[in-house]
Amino acid sequence: MSDAGAGGAGGVDEGEASEGDATHAAGTDGAGRSGTDREQIAKLIDGTLPWSELRNDVLPDPKDPQRFETTRAILEERVDWDEPILVPLNEKLYVVGTDGGRAVKCECGHEFCPADENWKESARVRVREDEEEVGEIYPEGMGQNSDWTFQLREWFCPGCFAQLDVDAVPAGYPVLHAFEPDIDAFYEGWLGRPAPDREEAVETDGGRDVESEVDRTEDTEGAR
Repeated sequence: MSDAGAGGAGGVDEGEASEGDATHAAGTDGAGRSGTDREQIAKLIDGTLPWSELRNDVLPDPKDPQRFETTRAILEERVDWDEPILVPLNEKLYVVGTDGGRAVKCECGHEFCPADENWKESARVRVREDEEEVGEIYPEGMGQNSDWTFQLREWFCPGCFAQLDVDAVPAGYPVLHAFEPDIDAFYEGWLGRPAPDREEAVETDGGRDVESEVDRTEDTEGAR
């Protein structure tokens, strides 16, 4: 048998793993499923994961079940407040669980509004309208047409003044609530468990609401 035949189509001898195979094996869990390690996820969040590693090690593999939880844990470690992060809205904004319900919060700790409201209505905004202001952002010839009635809206956190979003819209365009995640459907339907703020509020036993049953029992005993 020729060397090529002995080593397979790639000419690699049996027992000799390629660099890609070794990387893939290092990222497997105990059940043999490939997973993304914590360091890789941190680099994905920061945008610093090398393209070669992203292409060869992360993209070919299905998302492991713990990737979102690992991402959430890393994000929580990076902020100075204790409320659980439920979902990120962008690089600096999160929906969190608070004692008063779900809210939109900046990484600096500034709380905007309840999660079902539009956080932009509680943000600071700079509106660029004329060609000179828009020209500070766009190179000459790539900004607005002089015939357009155009606005560049830059949204900032009132607490830390980090820029959170930018809208390029016609003048008079409404401030839309662009992203309204169905948090409970995501956790229960995709992750198979309640959201962290729901886990803390209600304990269940075989589908029964234990907390509610305890309350009803106490009310009955108190009425005797």
